[in-house]
Amino acid sequence: MSIDTGISYKDAKIICDSALAIDYTGFEGEHTFLPLNDKGQWVNTIHKVKRLTQQQQDYLRTVIGDRKSYSNPLLVACYEPRHGIVYFKQGKVIGQTAICLSCARLESTIKIGDPKLEGLLNEAGRQKLNRLCEELQFSDCLKR
Repeated sequence: MSIDTGISYKDAKIICDSALAIDYTGFEGEHTFLPLNDKGQWVNTIHKVKRLTQQQQDYLRTVIGDRKSYSNPLLVACYEPRHGIVYFKQGKVIGQTAICLSCARLESTIKIGDPKLEGLLNEAGRQKLNRLCEELQFSDCLKR
C-alpha cells in the first residue's frame, strides 16, 4: 500500500490506474474497517468485487467530493460499512473509502467534500450513492 494523502474527491479527477468497488462486511461489533487492513491484506468478509468504469469513478468523485452531499446530514446511530472503493496506481493502493448507506456515512483515506470531514451524508447524497450500489448489484442497497 502507498496511501496518497494528497488526493481528493474534490479534484477534477482522481489519477489512478483502476478502482474496485467492494461489497463486504466492514464491521465486527463496534469495530469498523476498510477493505484493506494496514498491512495491505484484504479483509476476509468480501462478498463481491467489481472494477469501476471511468464513468462510475467520475460519478463517485462528483458525489463524494460535493459539499452539497453533506449539508443537513442524516443522523443515524450506526456505522456498519458494507461497501468500499479501493483505488490503485502502479500496482499499489493509493486510497480507499468505506460507505454505510444505512446510516448515510462514509470514511476515507481520500479527502472528501465535507467541510467538517465527518463523512455524514444527507438524503440526496445517500440516494446518489445508492444508485451506484444498485447499478453494481451489490447487497445492502437501500430499498425504494
